[in-house]
Amino acid sequence: MSPLLRVLMVEDSEDDSELTLGELRRGGFEPSCVRVEAADTLREALRTQTFDVVISDFTMPAFTGLDALRILQESGKDIPFILVSGSVGEDVAVAAMRAGAQDFYAKGNTTRLPAAVERELREAEVRRERRRMELALAESQALQRQILESVRDYAIFSVDTEHRITSWSPGCQQVQGYTAEEFIGLPFERLFTPEDIARGGPEATLQEARGRGQSTGEGLRVRKDGSRFWAQTSLTPLLDATGRLRGYTQIIQDVSERKRLIDELQAAVRARDEFLSIAGHELNTPLTSLQLQLQSLRRPVQQAAEDPTQAAKFSPKLEAALRQVSRLAELVRMLLDVSRVTSGRLELRPEPVDLTVVAHEVAERLEGLRSSSASTLELRAPEPVTGRFDRLRVEAILTNLLVNAFKFGAGRPVVVTLVRRDSVARLTVQDHGIGIDAADQVRLFQRFERAVSDRHYGGFGIGLWLVRQFVEAHGGTIQLESAPGQGSVFTVELPIVDADAAVRGRGVP
Repeated sequence: MSPLLRVLMVEDSEDDSELTLGELRRGGFEPSCVRVEAADTLREALRTQTFDVVISDFTMPAFTGLDALRILQESGKDIPFILVSGSVGEDVAVAAMRAGAQDFYAKGNTTRLPAAVERELREAEVRRERRRMELALAESQALQRQILESVRDYAIFSVDTEHRITSWSPGCQQVQGYTAEEFIGLPFERLFTPEDIARGGPEATLQEARGRGQSTGEGLRVRKDGSRFWAQTSLTPLLDATGRLRGYTQIIQDVSERKRLIDELQAAVRARDEFLSIAGHELNTPLTSLQLQLQSLRRPVQQAAEDPTQAAKFSPKLEAALRQVSRLAELVRMLLDVSRVTSGRLELRPEPVDLTVVAHEVAERLEGLRSSSASTLELRAPEPVTGRFDRLRVEAILTNLLVNAFKFGAGRPVVVTLVRRDSVARLTVQDHGIGIDAADQVRLFQRFERAVSDRHYGGFGIGLWLVRQFVEAHGGTIQLESAPGQGSVFTVELPIVDADAAVRGRGVP
């Protein structure tokens, strides 16, 4: 199929126009022609239509081919302009070419016209592509300038292969304190501290950038006035098309304030963990002593047969005190566990443990809480489930799950099931209480997260978080199935056969 050629013919002779179009057809084109013969119709055609080539006679009654060329140039359109005339000499043709015409042919000798048109179309496309690239480059450079001028928190500049600074951005003055005149030409090493220079820091940074394609890091840098600041830096080598090093691009951000805040936060966290640890140890000692003393009083009071009135009077008080002491001891242990987990110092101490025995002991210890909640507790543990576990941690797992079940169980039955499935101990705690919405389940095992308002339910919001930490430290898993108004089922699976390998020397991150 012949390529379509949109021709603007500037010609007062229709016959000559047809001869030219016929030559183009013989050359393989399918011309679509608009013929004009006056300046105003030429301007209108250029304004309203698109053409691939302009072919113009030189001598016409109203105006000349040079006039037509000037009108095309005034339009700003890059369209090949070819003169075809039989009435002008070589000197006029040369003048037309110098004025901007692409080619000149005498009428009656236009056999090479199709080839010339094809050549000029290619060259016009090359010119248009070059202009598009130049425009894109200019736009890109303008955008880069705008970006550099708008970025004031970053010093962005280039360094040549001689390690001298070759460009400047407004951020360089804000971050480093230099104007463009002061900054350009400075040695790259001037931005480093004397200590870094003595250690070969600047050259090491450049070598790392060349070797790895980029060098990033944080450290001290020096401003113009000699003051120091904590900087985040990125140095990238610039390579040409052959891979030869042309220089480097450096980006520096002053992060002194961020580092100060992080340092303060880390110090606060260390102080908090230290406080929790000290508070836990300091509180645990007198509480343990008090608990032992109260326990030693229980039997004499119960055996005071000679004075039953006194026994009946003191026994309930002692029982209440023991329950409160047990609760305080639980809180202290929880604080200590939080401190150990958050500081990465939690270490499990596995030993042979029958989880069935632990389940019965925990249920007995929480009898008072169960009674006050009005829930019933059914423990389904038909056989021993023995493995190597950290006894205190598995007690804490079941204790926290049962406390939750009693607290949110709405006085309805709570069922604990403990079975062995191959090499896994499977513990489920099911209540029939208020349940948990699916949106809240995702965050329930995170620290200090709660699914209910603390106005109606107490607690720190760390019980289930600790449960998950202890379960995962044993190499196990915990899952939750719940829906509002339908209660909750917590399922814990702990490995038995490989429990020792799973926990040996393992802490919680």
